[in-house]
Amino acid sequence: MKVLITDNDAQVRALLRELLRELHDDVLECADGHAALRLCETEQPDLLLMDIRMPQLNGIETTRRIIAAHPDLQVLIVTQYDDDDLRMKAREAGAHGYFLKDDLLLLQQHLRRLHGRDRYTDTDEYNHQHN
Repeated sequence: MKVLITDNDAQVRALLRELLRELHDDVLECADGHAALRLCETEQPDLLLMDIRMPQLNGIETTRRIIAAHPDLQVLIVTQYDDDDLRMKAREAGAHGYFLKDDLLLLQQHLRRLHGRDRYTDTDEYNHQHN
């Protein structure tokens, strides 16, 4: 499985890469939405982990554009913002999940549970609240 991490923070990308390492995924990474759009065209990832707040092109708009071009691509938002409005905008853009950076254990459990499936389809991940 090929995973693309898109986050403007190099430390977050490294943390997510380490989280994915145990699953033996082919991990690509980039720092902005424009690069994510290009990599989705050339590399055709199976899963995209997307930050929301990035310079130039934010994660919501990037998700919207990527889903329009690649409707089968699974996008999981990974952000520090526990915000119902952003969660709703992400879902409307086509994202399949919303995870907080404060609780990457939840994301790791989700990826472990779904690893090996052809598609990440559990839209209930939107309902996970930071407890």
